[in-house]
Amino acid sequence: MKSESEWEATVSELYSLTRHSKCTQTEFFGLRQKYILTELLRTSPKGKRWYNQYEKGFVFGLMRSEYNRMFREHLEFCYVTEHGVIYSTNKESSHPTTEAWYTAELGVDLAKLPSGHYWKNSDKKYA
Repeated sequence: MKSESEWEATVSELYSLTRHSKCTQTEFFGLRQKYILTELLRTSPKGKRWYNQYEKGFVFGLMRSEYNRMFREHLEFCYVTEHGVIYSTNKESSHPTTEAWYTAELGVDLAKLPSGHYWKNSDKKYA
C-alpha cells in the first residue's frame, strides 16, 4: 500500500509527464488508468479492497486539483479554421486571438469552426 506522500508523488509525476509530453486526453486517461486507478482500485485475493474511502478520496482530490491546474495554466480553448490556423480565446496566447473575429462581427462564423483545448504555445490538441 502507498502512503499519502507516495500518492502525492505519483499524481504529481503523472501530471508532469502529461504536461511535458503534451498528451491528448485519451493518452492521459490511459496513463491515469495504468498508474493510478489500477492501484487505487486493487483488491486482495479474498476480495477486500486495499484502500479505504478516505485514501481514495485523498487521491481523487489530488487528481482533481492537478487536473484543474492543468486547464488553468497549461491549456487554452481554440478554434481552427479550414486552413489550419488556430485562434485562441486566451488574450495572452502565442496564437492569433479570436478578438479579430468579434471586431469584424464574425462571431457566429467562429462558433461554426471546429474547436477544442490545445496545449499553450503548441499546435497539439488535448481534447
